[in-house]
Amino acid sequence: MRGGKMVTDRMHEKHRETLSWLARLPFLSGPQLALLLGMPSQELEDVLRGLRQSDWIDWIEPSSPELVPNRRYALGSGAWEWLTAHLDSSGIQLDVLPSTWADTIRRIASIELTSAVNQVCSTLVAASHRVDWCEAVDARALPLGRRAERPWPPDTHARVAFSGKGRTAEAFLTIVRKGVPAAYRDTVVANWYRHCGYPTSGLPVSPMLVVCADQANLSVWSLSIQKATERRGATSLPVYLACAEDIGADLFGLPSWRAADGAEPTPLGNLLSWRTSAVATTAVRPELWFDDAPSAMHKERGLYEWARSVRAFDAPAPRARRGVEQVAALALAATAEQKRLLEAVGRYPLLSKSDLALVLGQPHRLLHRALERSITQGLVEAIVGPATGGSAATEIRFVMTELGLRLVAARERTPARRYHQDGPMAARFGSGDRGRLQTLIRQYEHTVGSNRFFLSCLTHSRPGGPRLREWRGVAEAAVRFDYGGVRRTFRPDGTGEVVQDGFAWPFFLEWDRGTERIAVLLEKLDRYAAYYRGVSASQMWPPCLLVVCQTQNREGLVWKAIDAVFASDRSRNFVKTTSVPLLERRGPFGSVWRAASAAGRSHLIEETRCTDT
Repeated sequence: MRGGKMVTDRMHEKHRETLSWLARLPFLSGPQLALLLGMPSQELEDVLRGLRQSDWIDWIEPSSPELVPNRRYALGSGAWEWLTAHLDSSGIQLDVLPSTWADTIRRIASIELTSAVNQVCSTLVAASHRVDWCEAVDARALPLGRRAERPWPPDTHARVAFSGKGRTAEAFLTIVRKGVPAAYRDTVVANWYRHCGYPTSGLPVSPMLVVCADQANLSVWSLSIQKATERRGATSLPVYLACAEDIGADLFGLPSWRAADGAEPTPLGNLLSWRTSAVATTAVRPELWFDDAPSAMHKERGLYEWARSVRAFDAPAPRARRGVEQVAALALAATAEQKRLLEAVGRYPLLSKSDLALVLGQPHRLLHRALERSITQGLVEAIVGPATGGSAATEIRFVMTELGLRLVAARERTPARRYHQDGPMAARFGSGDRGRLQTLIRQYEHTVGSNRFFLSCLTHSRPGGPRLREWRGVAEAAVRFDYGGVRRTFRPDGTGEVVQDGFAWPFFLEWDRGTERIAVLLEKLDRYAAYYRGVSASQMWPPCLLVVCQTQNREGLVWKAIDAVFASDRSRNFVKTTSVPLLERRGPFGSVWRAASAAGRSHLIEETRCTDT
């Protein structure tokens, strides 16, 4: 009997600790829970099975292309109701827990970011067990939504509390993804300064740890913070950045974190501001929250049942129910193939079904199913192109709807309107005829033509030969630069990067239909000339400019404009032109390009102008 009682008590303790972590970090995966609990996977599976059978927890299995398709666990709705009532009676502040329904569905809609936050938090806690001078005693996701008097910096995703040698410290965690628009990034940094009271406040500020998707992402965030600091004439924020790939088991020992000012990387332990007074959000340890919990909850509607009630699986919801709930339900209902499709349709508007099959590398049967489902759910719209230039009037091409854009924006936790204005995708938005997508549809032949160039690059790509590695559509191709003390901008019809033998060849594309007035062409070339004059001193081989003309006669006229604008400037060597007939015969990687430095037609790739990848 005594042995049986001990086993029962031990299992109850495991249940309590598991539930306390799910209350603090919703939608943890099994491996993440194993890290937090220090529990073998089989033993954890037994615990989770018991909690599922007693209706304490719910789960989802994300269909995101970015995530391993395993279950993510959260407290069930009945468990949240019990916990909030229990904590209210205990006097514990609820605003430090992600306890509301609105919070839950926002985390579902941004499950990729939610999972990244949980992964870093679980790694931090596990890494602290490897050192004897510090322990991560608590980690919790911060509530979403607007709170005027919140004590944490805005757009931070989690708070981690540390304890060691009679002292305490805390840090705030932010995960930044590639899809965040630059303008929104600057807004986030400005909000951090506003919250911290810089430059007037003399109060100590807990460090903010920013985990970036890759090195390029880290660089642009560092630059944004530096510029914000210079504009304010303030002390730099205590923001420290690291790449996601550097977040590992030896997090406290390795110098993974770097300040925005470019200082040498530093171990995490050197960044914490230790205090002798406790930094606590509750007087009751989280593992004791469930001490008086009943053995089972009443059966409540699960998350998948809720999603079906919103009709996310079969059709667009009625307008009255659109919004956060509709987007979250669609995040559950849409398949991984649909989400890849939506990404392609948003980045490259007006692709046909065969174009999408080439871009996605999917069989037509699988693509057809994803298209039909996405159109039914209101994520993608099919439009019929005009009958011009020999193309049939029945040619069907696809664009992203407003609901599709809202789904993608929610994934990045970015306001939909801001994402529409500054994000990397073009979609219908609002009831007017203004916006990037409407412009691309009005310029139908131009849009389809520039897409055709990149599709040709994909078609002619070979594993051992030239290969198109990157294609950025017009929505994300804008280039801003300073020249002569003036801020200038140009927006190519797309940008790309071709690789061969370990070398990279970046380029801008201008698709010239021959309808542009010469004055407009000259003004556009002048912007490119200013860009090349400004960057050539610091960047030996910037992206070249490729101009594709409809005929060789038009190509000759374009070269007269190039000669007039660039004159004998060295930067004219960065320009290459060709014509559509040559492209159709020889392909983009053939000897079809005319350049100032060559007597005849040359290939796109020139070994002397490649940059090492």
